[in-house]
Amino acid sequence: MINTKLSEIERKTLLNELLGFSTCKNGVVYDEDGDEFHGCSDNDKYDFGTLNGIIEYIKDESFQSGV
Repeated sequence: MINTKLSEIERKTLLNELLGFSTCKNGVVYDEDGDEFHGCSDNDKYDFGTLNGIIEYIKDESFQSGV
């Protein structure tokens, strides 16, 4: 279940509710500052198409910020 592909609505909702990210019709993800998320190669490792990918990003961000 955690690796099941999310529908576009699920993906959009989770990214917005959990991270404050937005998406546009072509699937591009923008972070809370309005910057293209995958415009940075360091972010290419995160697959926001699954719940696991979103959780991995949250875990990494929490670790980096010391939370």
